[in-house]
Amino acid sequence: GWIWIGRSRNDHIAAALRLYTLEKGLTLLLKLSKVRMKVLHKAREYSDTPGPGFTHGQPSQVLTGSCLLMAYEEALAGVQDLLAASLRDSWKSPLGAAAGAGSMAPIDEGGLAEVLGFRGVYSSPYYASGSRLFLEAFLAALAVFGVEASRIAEDLMAYKSLGVVRLPSSHIATSSIMPHKENPVTLEIARSVASRIHGLAFTGLLVPLKLRYSYNLDLQEANPILYSIAGDALLLADILDSVFDGLKLDGQAALRLISEYKPWSSELAESIALREGIPLRKAYSQVASVVGGEGFDDLSARHGISPEGLASARRTGCSKDRITRVLEEREARAMEDLEEARRLYRGLMSSYGRVARMLLDLASQ
Repeated sequence: GWIWIGRSRNDHIAAALRLYTLEKGLTLLLKLSKVRMKVLHKAREYSDTPGPGFTHGQPSQVLTGSCLLMAYEEALAGVQDLLAASLRDSWKSPLGAAAGAGSMAPIDEGGLAEVLGFRGVYSSPYYASGSRLFLEAFLAALAVFGVEASRIAEDLMAYKSLGVVRLPSSHIATSSIMPHKENPVTLEIARSVASRIHGLAFTGLLVPLKLRYSYNLDLQEANPILYSIAGDALLLADILDSVFDGLKLDGQAALRLISEYKPWSSELAESIALREGIPLRKAYSQVASVVGGEGFDDLSARHGISPEGLASARRTGCSKDRITRVLEEREARAMEDLEEARRLYRGLMSSYGRVARMLLDLASQ
């Protein structure tokens, strides 16, 4: 009968939910770090492979494999930063807050928080037991992850349809009646999972909407949403991890596509303007008058502009020198984030071990 003294169901459940959020959040941080490392490894492997970039769904400028893949890595790094920030409120222990005003029992709030792996306690017990901001922040971060993961999946499917990207065979299925089909099934599922994450996150944020700032039983309805969205986010990270593990870029297919669309007209116009000392608008008109015709290739050759040489000729953006330097910086940062995620996860797991040992000692007494 003494087990209940010094606590309420309110602060007890609030603590359990925070620990659950931390465990799932740190697991996702680990997975995202590993995905980023794989993406950067591919970026280094295909650093000299040209490929088309797109604006408005049409070829725009010539990218390199590094530029394309680093865009995905930087998006995932931004998600990881947001996710880590969303977990800050979960690191505070609500134990000792009871139903919002505290307890008469001599609870060591700081010591209890440390044993469980928390980093401190809340200032206001009323906030500690009644707030779900930690859950709201986590849901919002996962919704952003779903959006970015869906965009990456859609991008890879678009490049696959053009022959530039080759997906691992384990992510491809054929048609029931058309043997020639190679359907990117797991990426299609990834888009659907991302949509479900977004819907769940919105639903979860609606639960505390318009509630008084205290504990209400409505808050319990957000718990299954939290469990479901966490599982979906981890599944989405696993799909990306597996895709990038075996993804390949077809440089020959990319060159054929580039040769067909000739998306280096902007660099050709810039080169004419810089070499001949004429306004860019005038150079632009020269290029526009021959684009799409045989004269375009002649004009490009006369000014020494080719898709293969663009990376070396550029001074910004997909410049070979710049990307080589930035790629090293991204790899170093991704490794730091991976080590930090490992440290945080191991710390939380070790606290669980401490609690288990303490309970075994108490049981033996």
